[in-house]
Amino acid sequence: MRAARFSAQQDGMLRAVATYCCDHCAAQGPKGPCQTCGHGEVVRFDSKGEAARWRELVGWARCKGITDLDRQVPFRVCINGLHYCTYVADFVYTAYGSKGPYRVVEDYKGSRKHEDRASKLRRKAAELYHAMTVTLVGGK
Repeated sequence: MRAARFSAQQDGMLRAVATYCCDHCAAQGPKGPCQTCGHGEVVRFDSKGEAARWRELVGWARCKGITDLDRQVPFRVCINGLHYCTYVADFVYTAYGSKGPYRVVEDYKGSRKHEDRASKLRRKAAELYHAMTVTLVGGK
């Protein structure tokens, strides 16, 4: 059976399935206390792919490959002293390379075809204002 095509640009985003993942052990499960470790912090993700990327990053953090892992980090953009927009990055962490530690800002996209223009504009404004590079991960 063929996959249904999206009739509008926003349809793909509206059909995304919310996923819940434990913030402590990164186990995927239903809303409520974690059934694996009993920890009470279960976090909602906008898609299964974003939850899978979080579990991957938590694994890297446990192995000390990255530090300062955080999710849904807001970046305010002000132009001429006025608030222009707020860009919310999916994941922010510190990675270590041959030149020392560096900050990584990631935005997970399930499909780049369905990214709206406003999202691109907010991301580019944040990149210019904060002098950073946002890495798009996932999707095709």
